[in-house]
Parts: sequence; C-alpha cells; structure tokens
Amino acid sequence: SDKASIDEAVAIALKTGASSVRFYPRYEGNLRDVLSIIANDIAYVRETYQDSGLTFTIEQHEDLKSHELVSLVKESEM
Repeated sequence: SDKASIDEAVAIALKTGASSVRFYPRYEGNLRDVLSIIANDIAYVRETYQDSGLTFTIEQHEDLKSHELVSLVKESEM
C-alpha cells in the first residue's frame, strides 16, 4: 500500500461514511527491507490520518508472521 493508495482508500472511506480502512501491505524483497517499508507506511497513516476518526486494520496473509505484525503495530505507537 503506497501513499497514493492509502490516500485514495481514506478519501473513499470518508466520503462513504465508513468507519475503518483495511491496510494490506504487499511488498517483495528482503524481510528486513519489507518490514521497514511497512513501518514507514504505518507512520504515514499515523501522521496523516490519526485524527480522521477512522480505524485502520492491518492484514497480511502471506509473508509476515503474526508476531512481526504485532511488533510493527506496537512500534508505531498507533
């Protein structure tokens, strides 16, 4: 989910009265690099949309393990 995709999803959610946005990061590469990119995406969401009234849900069914997702969310302080 790049910034443009996140912005588009948030705009649609706000226009339609949705209460949440599903965030589904899909990146390829070295795990450390992928985790860093996702951490940056989460930081962007936090900094840009923290006061939007929306709830953001992170999903990942393929490459990341649950403890990696939990660490990303905890470290984001979201």
